Amino acid sequence: MRRSILILALLAMVAGIYACASKKNPPPSIAANQPPKPPPPLPNVHTATLKVATGAKIVARTVLPEGFAPISAFAPIWLQNGSQIALVGTKSDRTFVVVFDSATLKNPRIVATDFGPATPGGSIVDVAASPDGLTLAIAVAAPVDNQLDLVLHDAIAPGEGSRIASFPGQFDAVSISWLDSHTVAVALRARAMPAAQAGTLPAGAPAEKPAPERGGGLFIVDTTGLGAVKQLPIKCPLSHLTWSPNSRFAISNGDPQTPPVLIDRSKNFCAVLHSKEPIRVLGWSPGSDSFLYATPVARTIGTFRYELATGTSALIAVASSAAAFTSTGEALALGNQDLSWQRVAKAPEAPVLSELATFRPQLAEVRIVPLGIRTIPALLAESQLVYTTVTDSAAIDILAPGRPAPLRELIAYLLPPRTAFLLASGPARGNVLMSWSPDGKEVAVLDGDAKTAVLTIFSPAAELLSPPPPPEAAQPPGTPAARKRPPRPAPTHDTP
Repeated sequence: MRRSILILALLAMVAGIYACASKKNPPPSIAANQPPKPPPPLPNVHTATLKVATGAKIVARTVLPEGFAPISAFAPIWLQNGSQIALVGTKSDRTFVVVFDSATLKNPRIVATDFGPATPGGSIVDVAASPDGLTLAIAVAAPVDNQLDLVLHDAIAPGEGSRIASFPGQFDAVSISWLDSHTVAVALRARAMPAAQAGTLPAGAPAEKPAPERGGGLFIVDTTGLGAVKQLPIKCPLSHLTWSPNSRFAISNGDPQTPPVLIDRSKNFCAVLHSKEPIRVLGWSPGSDSFLYATPVARTIGTFRYELATGTSALIAVASSAAAFTSTGEALALGNQDLSWQRVAKAPEAPVLSELATFRPQLAEVRIVPLGIRTIPALLAESQLVYTTVTDSAAIDILAPGRPAPLRELIAYLLPPRTAFLLASGPARGNVLMSWSPDGKEVAVLDGDAKTAVLTIFSPAAELLSPPPPPEAAQPPGTPAARKRPPRPAPTHDTP
């Protein structure tokens, strides 16, 4: 009884305070004896091509200049511990590198552009950020000088940058990667000369294959001091490189002119991998002992795990290239457990339910989480996944059948509680490029079509990033339970 009287007294006191406040500072509509106006309805928020889901939190959003087209090879690049974000795109047939403040996506500044102040004699061919995000390395092809320049830009003290190394010649493939905060690896494949330029052929002699120019190879550049350059005795043909976490191994993906290649930097060793097609490295394991890759197989695509110790590949997912390693070394893959090469070839338009699987090859256990999105193998193969081991979160781009165009759903997914959160959805138009912030709490989405491009930074729901519940705790309502089953034997594959 006494407690009830105290609660009533407190309520009366609060009501009295608000009544006094309203008498002292009445809103204009009340002072004029007008009923208060209802709040305006919340407008629909869109990215360039998608509608933002209800409840999805947007940190910042900006519409890029008309005609700016993202380059699919470059997802948004986070700089300076996540306080800045860089975009690489083209406008009026010129490549631009533009940096924004990530908190507001304001104060844009152009860091470099083809034949601009920082690169007066050449065009941008590759861009990479240092592990600490304090420096951008830009490879600039300078045809007039017949060389390739490596230029560094400071994220803290912006300027025109400094050229720290040059490589004579012209190149068909250029790949730059940071091995640590002061070391850049530069992989070059020299441009092939027509046989007619390599020498005069005798009359009636068969045509020869184009001969490569001299000057390609793998170079290690020390960015401190004057930029010392060391060439490694690697003789394999190179394309885009993906380095292991310990910076010892690298995989050259291959392209129509060159096969995939494995490089061991500590032994100055390289070997051509046995693959009939180029591959795309999806990620290295935390221990640098294996990697995931995708490659075309039987008129679709497949994801495989390659073990360095045995030199063998095992199948991870059919009709999918959306996979990653978690912070504990498990493989996470988007797909469907019932898909096979035969089923995809026989019924490529048959509906399937999208699923996420997590597993370790050494353990006879696979955890399956259905995402509830019905799609078909052909569209499942075009889906993508971007992962951060900091919070064990994934940003997933899933395509599903729709009319007149396929539908796209962007989902944020946190592994430990197995919880998914819709970020945006709509017709699939143009490209979607995604990357996680260094702290793993925000995801940048750059999408666009022929009309416009928009950069949007999402912060997934707070419950997604909260600590996982203890093992005995019940899962949140509506969370699909993982299903455990013995895995089918993972067939070996002759690629790489």
